[in-house]
Amino acid sequence: MLANKKLMMDPIIAQSGQTFEKEAYEQYVKTKGVDYTTGKKTDLSKIMKNLAIKNAILEFLSDNPWAYEYKENDSIDLIEF
Repeated sequence: MLANKKLMMDPIIAQSGQTFEKEAYEQYVKTKGVDYTTGKKTDLSKIMKNLAIKNAILEFLSDNPWAYEYKENDSIDLIEF
């Protein structure tokens, strides 16, 4: 299962068109040999970064600093992606 209840830090678009966290998706495909959604063989070299989702996450975190672990006076810029 790819749902890990963690904030996506490196969202990608799989060949199926679905968005996943890159590390979790790659691990799944390497283990199972198929796409999580379709169950069909997939080529990891065909995944693309999902910049729209990444930008939405960054905007959300900027507006809602409580959504990630931080110390007082920390900045969104300190989050490593």
